[in-house]
Amino acid sequence: MQHAGAKISCPFGGLSPVQISFNELNMLGRRFLILSIAIASGLTAIFVSLYLWAIPGLSSARSEPPALEAAIATWLLHQSVSEEVKRRTNPLGSDPADIAAGRDLFRQKCELCHAYDGGGKTQIGGDEYPRPPSLRTAIASMSDGEVFYHIHNGIRNRADA
Repeated sequence: MQHAGAKISCPFGGLSPVQISFNELNMLGRRFLILSIAIASGLTAIFVSLYLWAIPGLSSARSEPPALEAAIATWLLHQSVSEEVKRRTNPLGSDPADIAAGRDLFRQKCELCHAYDGGGKTQIGGDEYPRPPSLRTAIASMSDGEVFYHIHNGIRNRADA
C-alpha cells in the first residue's frame, strides 16, 4: 500500500510519464466533482425556471393558443383522415329536403357553439378550448369526405359530435 506522499507514474501529455501525487490526484477528483455538481445545479435551475415560466396557463382556455400550436393541431387534424375518405364526395346533392334536414341538424347539434352563421363566436363556444373554429373558413379547406368524417366521428378532445 502506498502512502499519501508517494508518487505514481501516469501517462498524461504524450509518451513521457508525469509524476502525480495521490493528494494531487485526489484534488483533481474533488474539483471535477464540484464542477459537475455546479453544472448539474445550473442546468437544473434553468430547466426549473423554464418550466415555471412556460407551464402555468399552458392549458388555459382563456387565451388564444400560439400560432405554432394552432398550425400543428390543424395539420394533425387533416392527417387524421385517410386519403380514401378525403376523396369521397357529398352523396346528398342539392335536394331541398336534404338541405332542410341538414339545417335542422346543424341548429340542433352545432349552432350552440359554432353560431347560427358558422362563425364560431358564441357565449358558450367562447369559453371552450379548443375554441370552435369558424366553419366558414374551416370547411373551405376540407373536402366533402373530410367534412363528413369530422361531423360523423367528431374530433378528439372536443365537444363536437
